[in-house]
Amino acid sequence: MLNVLSNAVKYTTMGGDISVNSEYGKGSKFTIILPQKISSSETLGATEEQEEIGERVAKFSAPGAEGNFTVIEIDGVDVEKGISMMNGTVKSYLRALAVFQSDGIRKVEEIKKSLETQNYPLYTIHVHALKSATANIGANELSEAAKQLEMAGKQGDFEFIKLHSTEFLTSFQALLDNISVVVAANIEELGQSTDREALRSGLVKLKEAFGTMDQTAIDEAAKALRVFTQAFDVGFDVEVIVQDALIGEYEEAKSMIDKLLL
Repeated sequence: MLNVLSNAVKYTTMGGDISVNSEYGKGSKFTIILPQKISSSETLGATEEQEEIGERVAKFSAPGAEGNFTVIEIDGVDVEKGISMMNGTVKSYLRALAVFQSDGIRKVEEIKKSLETQNYPLYTIHVHALKSATANIGANELSEAAKQLEMAGKQGDFEFIKLHSTEFLTSFQALLDNISVVVAANIEELGQSTDREALRSGLVKLKEAFGTMDQTAIDEAAKALRVFTQAFDVGFDVEVIVQDALIGEYEEAKSMIDKLLL
């Protein structure tokens, strides 16, 4: 099958390329890249503000001969790897960045809290999650740093954690800031942003249902919020709220609701 696809992609008029990544027990992922004729060599989506910020933000351009491939540049991120992890499409990658940025804000606070309370087992869980999340978007250096902190947590090396956590959080926050600029500059590429008034109304209803402990009202309010779980900007947070509501973790859900209502 791979030979057939390879011949079709590489040696016909398609003129593209194909690759495969396999992981034992999980399966194989095929990536096919095909060139697309471009109507203009003009930079797409770039703004005056982006040019001033420079390499810290995303830039969109059309390289030309090899095809109309959108290029994103983010300091400290292997964007090509990130795109390949997201089905090979720029739009999927941009959506992943939006979710990463939204979730990352919450993760920073969780890590800071676990450090303040010296809850190192919880800290280790949080940096483990960031190790995977940063790797998925191509932030390899941060992923490696998170791995070292995770290992320190598992080994009880709390001095290492105290020594390196501030630097890690500073670098992670810088990445979130850069991604925030990328997402804000590409709203049209991502699609329409969330109807904030409708979301606010739904969150308030769910919070009020928690107050009355009316299970039917809670279920209905949570169900109504599901429409927002696919939103690129708040989808991840809403999904967490809905899941917490359905399993009875009302305090956690209320805490997340309060953050979104700010």
